[in-house]
Amino acid sequence: MEKKLSSKEKKLYLREIKKDITFFGKRYLRADLQVDISKLDQDQAALKIKTAVEGFKL
Repeated sequence: MEKKLSSKEKKLYLREIKKDITFFGKRYLRADLQVDISKLDQDQAALKIKTAVEGFKL
């Protein structure tokens, strides 16, 4: 779905995205398990994450 955004909407969305990056970025650095899923399609990514979680020991 595509939507044309006004300047005001763009600023609001950008502000929310920046908040999310700040919030999740701090948690990402503390993660015990990280999986790189870049350049994978959704099925490949899901399988890679599933495999990593199954092999992860606390």
